[in-house]
Amino acid sequence: MLHSFDAAGTGRDIKLTLSIDGNGKTSARDCSISTFLCVVLGLAFATGCSSEPSARELTDIALGSGELTERLEATSQLMSKGSDARDMMIELIEKSDQPTIRSVAISGLAKTNAFDEIERLIDLIDDPSPEVRLAAQKAVNHLLVTEFTLIPRDATEEDRRIAIGKIRKAYKGMCDSGMMADYIERMKRKGNALSD
Repeated sequence: MLHSFDAAGTGRDIKLTLSIDGNGKTSARDCSISTFLCVVLGLAFATGCSSEPSARELTDIALGSGELTERLEATSQLMSKGSDARDMMIELIEKSDQPTIRSVAISGLAKTNAFDEIERLIDLIDDPSPEVRLAAQKAVNHLLVTEFTLIPRDATEEDRRIAIGKIRKAYKGMCDSGMMADYIERMKRKGNALSD
């Protein structure tokens, strides 16, 4: 926190002394105004004067009744929080009345490697919204590292039911064979190696 600030001078050069939260003095002499502003703004940022919304706040905005562009921006910001916001992404998928917001949340969920949500995503391939169905298909393909043929927007309910049945059967086969568990374990190790 900025405790004291003394500045004197004219023109482009000023002399300043900054004292920060009892940690001693930080001094800069004969610096330019732009350097001075950088120091002050840097200190303000470092001390938390600028905070970003929490995952809960972003979810509330996305589910709110504000302008769609504001709600989509909140959804995008939530997606940038990654795995830390997984539960909030699921909440958006379940509760949002906007297919675009649900689609963005589905894509974000897939990017967090939410393998435990594959069955939910397969269910969403039969959603009433074509936009949600497409996002769910792409998410399943991403998580299973497969390329199931995307079901056309104008597919009949019967054609969609058959295609979803094939996806479920393939997923079950991957689980029953142990292939899915091996893949998830490799992805976890890879994720841990990247975070070390």
